[in-house]
Amino acid sequence: MKHIHFLTSFKKVASFFSALAALVYLVGCGEHGHDHSPDHGHSQGNDHGHAHDDHGAAISITQYTDKSELFMEHEPLVEDVSTELIIHLTRTSDFTPITRGSLEVRVISASGQTYSIIDDAPARDGIFLPVVSVPFTDTARMELRLKSSQLEDVQILENVEVHAPGYHPPHEEEEAEDPNAISFLKEQQWKIEYALEQVQSRLVYQAVLATGTLSLPASGEAVLPSPASGLVRFANGSQLETGIEVSQGEILFVIDPDASWQAGLAKLSEDYQLAKAELDRVNALQEQNAVSKRRIQEAEIRLQTLTTALRQMGGEAALDGSANLQARAKTPLDGLISEIYVKPGQRVEAGQALALVINSDSLILDAQTVPSRLEKLGPITDATFRPSGSSRVFSVSEMGGHVVSNTPLAVSGSNLASVRFHFDNPDRQFIAGTRVSVQLLGGEASSDGVAIPVAAIQEEEGIPIVYVQTEGETVEKRYPKLGANDGSYTQALSGIEAGERVVTKGATFIRLSTLSTSEMGHGHAH
Repeated sequence: MKHIHFLTSFKKVASFFSALAALVYLVGCGEHGHDHSPDHGHSQGNDHGHAHDDHGAAISITQYTDKSELFMEHEPLVEDVSTELIIHLTRTSDFTPITRGSLEVRVISASGQTYSIIDDAPARDGIFLPVVSVPFTDTARMELRLKSSQLEDVQILENVEVHAPGYHPPHEEEEAEDPNAISFLKEQQWKIEYALEQVQSRLVYQAVLATGTLSLPASGEAVLPSPASGLVRFANGSQLETGIEVSQGEILFVIDPDASWQAGLAKLSEDYQLAKAELDRVNALQEQNAVSKRRIQEAEIRLQTLTTALRQMGGEAALDGSANLQARAKTPLDGLISEIYVKPGQRVEAGQALALVINSDSLILDAQTVPSRLEKLGPITDATFRPSGSSRVFSVSEMGGHVVSNTPLAVSGSNLASVRFHFDNPDRQFIAGTRVSVQLLGGEASSDGVAIPVAAIQEEEGIPIVYVQTEGETVEKRYPKLGANDGSYTQALSGIEAGERVVTKGATFIRLSTLSTSEMGHGHAH
């Protein structure tokens, strides 16, 4: 038992130093951030663009459009008093900072007065620091108009208060610190792979866990046979290699055939040339109405039959009247050369396999699970899968796929049942043979309520946790009660509300940042 205790302790120490290394990186990300001292006040997330004074303290706003996230801090606006706006702008497509372009700040009073300034470029990546001096007192609308090669967008804030000269914000009592609130600066978010997703109500279907493998459909692979016996070589002196892309009908191999094959092809070629001449002759006679339509049809059929026979033998050269009769092996489909079974100069027999060509534009998902689980699921309509080592979940139906058969198949040599799906594989992003974890989905939804993406769910000592970004630079650790899971989304029975934004990428760094014994990101003045 002492040895076990020592090993456990050693693992904890190793884990601590690993976390410490990541934490040092995170602290480095925050060294150049802005000052988050108490004078900056308490942020409030805001999807609708309503600025607020937060009882007279400094103002902090977080809001989103389809294109960008705004996080802005500033002191209360006072007529004719210069005030710096600390504006962070992030692209919501990839959660990276705006690094170039201009930003116009336009303030419009309720009576129609307009004040405008333009900041020509960010003070540094993601941050604009315009100084405004509004020449009126009113409740106004503020428009932040970004023009950048990265994107163009407008953030609109309603009910912006511009106070009268001499305004002094009232004293604000310090709020108790939320133990689940974590400071995570924009400069830290921008340096890692970070992403948010807004929580919505959605259907979560009944699901059964399964293991699966991706494979090629029967139509996705073809053996290229030799059309004749003889000596094989690569077409046009090319250097064929496995992995090379080929197109349907492309000649890959040429066979210098045996004498018997050449004699047979020569006779076939002669018959073809005679049939072609005969068709030309009867067509000429038809112009003089000297031949029946049936005679023309017979000539056309004979020529087509001989053409097909020549192509099947790989003797297309004979169609052009070439005297150099060779057998040509062409690929029957677009795809990749997966295997090459012969070498140049090798003797082959007619029908011998020369190469294997595969096309993975579509794939088969073979999902296997215990039959008793399927009995509770009912008819299977869809599936989601996650490749090994990946955090991303894919849906068969969203990839143009469908279940091959609603009746599970018995897996030979085991007590498992197999369900197969066929789906499109755009850009051939998946490789046949890949192992995946699968969720088989039934026909009826188990709920229609708040659901969070599976990618947002982490574990802490076996307890599921989710990080919710409540403000631009604050995330909150939540302990949701979870329900049904369809592989992509999980019911949140409590702890998360619709409209909130959960962290789907970057949660590991947030967790490591909480290991620090001191507050991060201070001294980051603009």
